[in-house]
Amino acid sequence: MGAFVELARWWRLKLRQEPSLGERCLGAEGLKLKGRTQLVLLSSSHIGKQFLAERAKQIDPTGGSEDAALLGSIYHLLGQTREAEKYLLKAVEEDLRLKKRYDYSLVH
Repeated sequence: MGAFVELARWWRLKLRQEPSLGERCLGAEGLKLKGRTQLVLLSSSHIGKQFLAERAKQIDPTGGSEDAALLGSIYHLLGQTREAEKYLLKAVEEDLRLKKRYDYSLVH
């Protein structure tokens, strides 16, 4: 989900800066698509993949669960299933570790 939000924000900004980019990247039919459907098409385009790959480089892979979840989401859109699973698992494990620590602090 996080990658869709990042992609949507970036895409809206790009279209404001250069309105003709939409038709060049997605074609006239692609621009008629709405919401998530257009983002899926965008994520499979060259420019979408380029943005996602660059965005992934900006995120600390040793960061917390939010960073790991975002990386998992980005790699999922890039079609890199193993990387996506690795980071999504890391996000869940980190959340569980934090939950256990929080629950322990409530008891003691």
